[in-house]
Amino acid sequence: MSNDTEALTYPDLDVREKRSLISKLFPVLTPVAVNFLVGFVFHKARVFEPRVIQDQLLFVDFTMLEFFLAGAGATAFFAGVSTAIKGFWGDKFRYAEKNVKNRQKERGLFSVMIGSILVGIGMSVSGACPGTLYCQMGSGVSGWYYILAGAITGTFTYLMMEKHISTFLHAWRVQYPEKYFPISFSKIAVLASTIFLTASTLLNIYAPKSSGITNADSNIFTLGAWPPVVAGVLFGVLQIPVVLSSGSPMGMSSTVLGLFAPFSKLLVKARLLSPDSTINKWTLLNSFGKVAGVLTMIAGAYVSSVLSDTFATVPGLISDISVPHHPYVVSVAEAGFQGFFGGFLLLFGARLADGCTSGHGLSGFPFMGINSIVAVPFIFAGGIGAMQFMKAIAEIKY
Repeated sequence: MSNDTEALTYPDLDVREKRSLISKLFPVLTPVAVNFLVGFVFHKARVFEPRVIQDQLLFVDFTMLEFFLAGAGATAFFAGVSTAIKGFWGDKFRYAEKNVKNRQKERGLFSVMIGSILVGIGMSVSGACPGTLYCQMGSGVSGWYYILAGAITGTFTYLMMEKHISTFLHAWRVQYPEKYFPISFSKIAVLASTIFLTASTLLNIYAPKSSGITNADSNIFTLGAWPPVVAGVLFGVLQIPVVLSSGSPMGMSSTVLGLFAPFSKLLVKARLLSPDSTINKWTLLNSFGKVAGVLTMIAGAYVSSVLSDTFATVPGLISDISVPHHPYVVSVAEAGFQGFFGGFLLLFGARLADGCTSGHGLSGFPFMGINSIVAVPFIFAGGIGAMQFMKAIAEIKY
């Protein structure tokens, strides 16, 4: 089978024929609806909390890793099983597998590695990820506006630089062979899912967590927290309708591009944006879908926080320093700078890497994209290194 996405066909679906309005809206509106549930699940997993994210990088809380392994494992399981199925369902997942690899052929590994390190540093500095930022907004975490401002600025800076760093972006591009594992994708994906889900379950049993949320309520929707392994598996389940409707798994960092896409023609005319930029090829409907997806994700986190009576109870970067292992900032000015700078690195790095913890870690990695397999360890390496540096500075300062 050819590696060109356009060459893929389905037995019962002609992807080249002119589609009706409903068929055009379906791939856009389904992910928008799913994002409400993603925001709800992220909130229940507690992976949006700045302390949880930063403590993971200090190896004193494993909530984030447990969720990550469960989400990637469930996605890999559904991808592996589904690509072995005949018919529309299997065709869509095979299309998604090819889609991931075709997209990743366009970005070189050098840019992926540098960008992933910046994403990791941004996680440490801001206490957020591109996806969890929206959950912080919906949950009323203080200081999210600094991170969002940095994220928008980082995305805009990348778009302005894109045409000038084309050589850098394409350095060390991977030419995907037709088969680069000794066994089929279906088998390797199911094997990977078994390893990931087993590791996540063991972390759930033995690893420490520090969200501080108790689960005394018996109502599943009003619980303050769900086991991260359960929330991660649910995230994997939510990948199914997205893949079946759009032919691609979920990603979060590209959502900010939706703010700039409607103005791409003006930016090209002003010679600020390359005519070859991805957003210059987006339709208004694509832009609407990205922005609407952000809003529904914020709404999902808000509903979860209200139901669990935890809205605006999670501290942002401003906190006391009574916890000796943690390099908290302690002033509004420091928190504002740190949030903005971290948000800038998050999205600028995500654009260089063409993905973030969600796009690479929870989607590209389970679909065995080489760029994603490279990106994940570099994200964590950048985050762990930055967090250890911040800890050392905090110990000297306090």
